[in-house]
Parts: sequence; structure tokens; C-alpha cells
Amino acid sequence: MNKYSAVIRKYADFRGRASRSEYWMWILMNLIIISSLSVIDIFLLNIGMYGLSFVYFLVIALPTLAVLVRRLHDTGHSSWWGLPFCYA
Repeated sequence: MNKYSAVIRKYADFRGRASRSEYWMWILMNLIIISSLSVIDIFLLNIGMYGLSFVYFLVIALPTLAVLVRRLHDTGHSSWWGLPFCYA
């Protein structure tokens, strides 16, 4: 949880570096949270896929992009390498 909260604190910081564990813990936690929210959306609220999980996805879009850019800086790549992931 410490790595997850570190990304939240630096949600708009595109400078610097992010460690491998910080990046992958962020991805793993968001995968778990979005999967859980999707199950709640589909089975309990019966509203399809544009409910809680979509709102959460919109909230974490900027921090995810920021941690991706910082991770690319840590590996010695330009932040432009993350551009294809913005459209995936």
C-alpha cells in the first residue's frame, strides 16, 4: 500500500523516476480495484460497464500516465515511448 499511496501523492509529477516495484504495484492494485468494481457494477448494480469502474478509471488516468512516464525515465527511455499506451 505504501507504493500505491506514493503514486497518489505524486499524481501529476512527470519528472523523476519510478521504481519497478512502484510501477507494478500500482498496476496490480488498480487491476484488482477495477475488477472488483466491475463485478459490483455488473452483478450487484446491474448497470453494465459504465458505472463505478469507469469513474475510477477516469480518476486514475492521470496518475497512471505520470507513473508510466516516471518508469520510462527510470529505464532510460523518452516519455514519448508511453504515447501508444495512451490510446490502447
